[in-house]
Amino acid sequence: MNSIKKYVNKRFKKLTDHLKGYRPLHDQEALHQIRVEIKKLKSIISLIHFSFPKFRGHANFVPLRRIFRRAGEIRESEVLYKLQLAYEIDGVVDESIPKSAEADQLIIAFQKDVPRFLKIVKNQKKNLANSCKKVSKDSHRAYLKRLKAELKPILFPRLRRKMLHKARKLVKEILHLEEFGGKSNKHLFFSQAEKVIGQWHDKQVLLLLLKKIKSPEKIDLLKAKSSADELELKKMITQYYGDHKK
Repeated sequence: MNSIKKYVNKRFKKLTDHLKGYRPLHDQEALHQIRVEIKKLKSIISLIHFSFPKFRGHANFVPLRRIFRRAGEIRESEVLYKLQLAYEIDGVVDESIPKSAEADQLIIAFQKDVPRFLKIVKNQKKNLANSCKKVSKDSHRAYLKRLKAELKPILFPRLRRKMLHKARKLVKEILHLEEFGGKSNKHLFFSQAEKVIGQWHDKQVLLLLLKKIKSPEKIDLLKAKSSADELELKKMITQYYGDHKK
């Protein structure tokens, strides 16, 4: 499948560029994009394993996962600080923010390890290059169908709130795999659902933080906004699955 090969090459090119861009400047957006590109590559690795079970999906992802997790350690505190600003929440001491005390050390260590990360990326690109050829259009369609079948019972007919984080992962994987299949604009439902679930998830993270500072007014406000997200999501789900009954 030529489209998947082009897609994979593009992902590795962007991942390399973002790693190089992050090293001198500590660009928060570059760090976010590093994680996005690795998530997209994980989706491809899962697709290859589905198409060719002998392909060692987990082993091929582990080296990239190390970079992903290292970036995540830095992102954790940055995201929480950003969410506090967005929702005008004050009174949260740094000690309550995970990884905040070691943020500078984590950044310096990551920047120092960028050359090693670039070697990992180069090696994994070689490993995936030939494996992409094993993916056919039929297996691509079949894997997308399986992901959507796994997603549906989480959302419909009853929204399983405790599984929304898993639902978001599945939706993201569907979106990633539809990018090179020429279907990214076919169903707006998935991109809209991912956005709303993301907003809902941000509020759950903040609610856990607010419990530490005991701010009942802001907790009630966030709970109300979280309920509004759920209501919006339920309406989208009902409409989508009502139109796609098969």
